[in-house]
Amino acid sequence: MSIQNDKTSQSYDDLIIPTEDQASTVLKRMQDQIEIYGAATVADFFDLLGVTATFEDATRGWKDLDGVQIRSVYAGYLIDLPRAINLR
Repeated sequence: MSIQNDKTSQSYDDLIIPTEDQASTVLKRMQDQIEIYGAATVADFFDLLGVTATFEDATRGWKDLDGVQIRSVYAGYLIDLPRAINLR
């Protein structure tokens, strides 16, 4: 998936996803990751979007994404993720 802000190791909360369907797919895969493994990392999120992650990105993430919304912005869609927590 190609995203608007294709950079290395950036903030996870400003990545613009081109379509609502793609954003929904990414969110669903993150929720599946949590269901299977108990957590999804920032690195997992970046990987789904084709963004290069750092080691540190693999240590932070989420254990629950219930209630997360996808919102329309000028250039596409944003997933309003909560603040990532330390998963170490």
